[in-house]
Amino acid sequence: MKKTLSFILALVMLLGCMSVTAFAAEPTKVVWDESEIHVIHCRKGAFGEMTIINNTLKGITVECVPYADDTGWGGKVLDLREGGTVTFTSSVGAISKIEITAEIINSKSVELGNCPGWSVNQDRTKLTWQGEPAETVTLTAGENTGVVMMSQVVFTIGEEDTEEDTFLTSFTLNKKYYHTYTGINLPCANETLTFTISPITANAPAFANNGVVSMTVTADEDVGSAEIALPTVTAAGEYWYTLKENAGNTAGVTYNGNTYYLHLITDCKSGEYGVVSAQLHTTAPKADGTYQYDDEKIAYISNTCAAGELTIYQETLVNGEHDSDDEFTATVTFTLPEGTVFSNNISYGNLSWNETITPDDWANGSVTVDFDMKDGEYVIFTGLPDGTTYTIKQKTDASAMGYGEATYTLDNPDETGDSADSNGVAGTIGDNSDTVTISNEKNIPIDVGVMLENGAFIVLALGALALGAWLVLSKRKERAYDAE
Repeated sequence: MKKTLSFILALVMLLGCMSVTAFAAEPTKVVWDESEIHVIHCRKGAFGEMTIINNTLKGITVECVPYADDTGWGGKVLDLREGGTVTFTSSVGAISKIEITAEIINSKSVELGNCPGWSVNQDRTKLTWQGEPAETVTLTAGENTGVVMMSQVVFTIGEEDTEEDTFLTSFTLNKKYYHTYTGINLPCANETLTFTISPITANAPAFANNGVVSMTVTADEDVGSAEIALPTVTAAGEYWYTLKENAGNTAGVTYNGNTYYLHLITDCKSGEYGVVSAQLHTTAPKADGTYQYDDEKIAYISNTCAAGELTIYQETLVNGEHDSDDEFTATVTFTLPEGTVFSNNISYGNLSWNETITPDDWANGSVTVDFDMKDGEYVIFTGLPDGTTYTIKQKTDASAMGYGEATYTLDNPDETGDSADSNGVAGTIGDNSDTVTISNEKNIPIDVGVMLENGAFIVLALGALALGAWLVLSKRKERAYDAE
């Protein structure tokens, strides 16, 4: 008996669950498409009287309270003017959502109201109301006039299940370096860049740290990226900010002096406000807060950097020939442009060896390096920032080795003040690369006196040999004659 009762009770509970599931009210959609919208007319005519041709479609009625002439709903045109309202009343069930799709919507033409309420998507192509289901929903015009060319209106009747809504918490700011000198892909710098975000729109939500944000750029990749935390918002709307890069002091870098414009769109979802769109633009917004139609959204902010090379050759001649194994020491001093720093490595050497000038090697903006070279050898410095000056001088006392004073040649001097003379070379990195040649020469004289003494001895020796040979031949001839 107990088993029978338990079975019946379980069956009743199962049927109850099935009944709830089977008969739960599902939300329905009432759609006004483009071919149907034109039948709705609810507006004030040219003579001031209300013109209502037909204001009900598929159980939804539109009522207008105009503020001025031509305010209201006329076919595909929703004409919004400050002070006017458009009210939707449903006879087919409570409305939980209204979606008006149009060509372009000025968000300031709509009073976005409290959360939940009316909102405009980031492309300004959809005006949406969402809230507690109600049979009557009112749209109030905002401070700006807006003419909305509608293509579809969708009403959701009954409460629908909504997915958890998420807002943007940050936007990505990207940075890229471009190299000025074509064909020389040298690293720029490791540095931390800062940017300042300042509000344009009144009462715009404030960014943290007074709008100053930063990112780190690595020389290996010449790119940088930072996630910029978005501010907390308490209303639905649109907000504009300027974004500017703060110039740094890295040698060789030209910082971006342009002003960019950050556009935030905020909305209400599930009873909370948040940012739904964050985009960076190249031009300022129009006076009504909307963007220019020819505006471009940018993917990154760019800087330029210029870094070049310096190559130093050694040429050694003995009696005009490259026939010497003598080694010479040269010294080069680099000085950064005044007020700048450099946080990247500079490598130098050749195919046989390589050394590095690190950021710690610089003292008061200068660094000095010594190196040895033989005839035909060279040393190349890579990654020198644009504007760096240098001096080159041979350190070895060439006269002690029998050589004359070193001479210097600077190929294609390209900066004012570049020079090469007996005192060395003074130049500036400014056009891809510089090449310097240090030449040493000596002549070994031939001793003419020794050559004369040796010559006389040779002549006497040859004469003696010739006389001996003549005497031998004479005696042979005499013997031959006697024998006959």
